[in-house]
Amino acid sequence: MGKADLRDNRLTTVNPSDYFKHLLSYHDDRFAQHPTFRFFAMNTTMRWTALTDGNIFLRNHPEFKNMTASQLKDLIKEKPETLKKIMYMTSNLRGSRQYWSSRYKELKQMIEQLGLPTFFLTLSFADYHYEDLYRLLTTKEVSTLTERERMDLLQKNPGTVDAFFAHRVDTFLNTVSERYLI
Repeated sequence: MGKADLRDNRLTTVNPSDYFKHLLSYHDDRFAQHPTFRFFAMNTTMRWTALTDGNIFLRNHPEFKNMTASQLKDLIKEKPETLKKIMYMTSNLRGSRQYWSSRYKELKQMIEQLGLPTFFLTLSFADYHYEDLYRLLTTKEVSTLTERERMDLLQKNPGTVDAFFAHRVDTFLNTVSERYLI
């Protein structure tokens, strides 16, 4: 294991999500530019969450602790309500059916308490047309870049493009809220 391994024993605990965010903003962009690293990071974070939640579930339900997979399948066949107990724990696992069901219930409760939203906004990003973005990505003269070069720069620097878009959205929303909503 290397010195920065996520699984290293250390005095402070490291949140997997924070760990991968740090790597994606690493100074030489090797992680951000790697074609599959983002998928590896997401998979690892989801697996870490599943294992952590699974350990919590076993701590709260010791009757499942020494059960084999086949015994668990038999129990679920006998008592289908057992599956609800198990599935509830996956509501923290981003992207799972239980996660989206939980978000749906939260949204429904918010609407019941606060009423329907009166403001809806959809933003898009014309990434080929922001000269400021390309000045961050290359030292070449922006007006001389071909469409292919622009596309390559965007694909090689997804973290920078994402941060640029997030900054523009934050600036826009802050300006709108200061000027019109407050």
